[in-house]
Amino acid sequence: MAPLLSGLSRHLSTPGWDGDRRCAVTAAAPATAPRGRGARSWLEVAGPDRQTLLSGAFGSTSGLQEEHLRLIAERATPQPYATTTSPLHLAHSELHGVRRIAIFCSAGGIDVAHLRDLIAQGDPRAAIFADTDWELHDLATGYWPMLSQPGPLADLLGDIVGR
Repeated sequence: MAPLLSGLSRHLSTPGWDGDRRCAVTAAAPATAPRGRGARSWLEVAGPDRQTLLSGAFGSTSGLQEEHLRLIAERATPQPYATTTSPLHLAHSELHGVRRIAIFCSAGGIDVAHLRDLIAQGDPRAAIFADTDWELHDLATGYWPMLSQPGPLADLLGDIVGR
């Protein structure tokens, strides 16, 4: 379960606007992403094929059907490499009035109960979520909930927005 949290080594939060609601965008770049001066900002990382998806390199495929794997492979577009290597800088260290929300897709990863245990143990990999203002949620599926659990994901997002 720890590999998911190791990906939070480059955790970034930046305030943004979603209509009239303030929100925080949270990104975590994989700890294993290549680093260094040799990388160019315009380089793109290709979308995953079926074999790469099943390897777990792009997260757990729990809950995906063959049609979902085919859809991802057919429609995936390259992601600019710099989006995982360029730091974001906040103008303020505190995000007053901005909700911080995390949804943990727990199949093949970590759930909120385990995260709370890690926080209680003082595990530095979980420290980012130790602040009491975090709203933490579980969704029992893999990394691709928009395909594997679209109804429950929509319901959870609706509940979050409705609060």
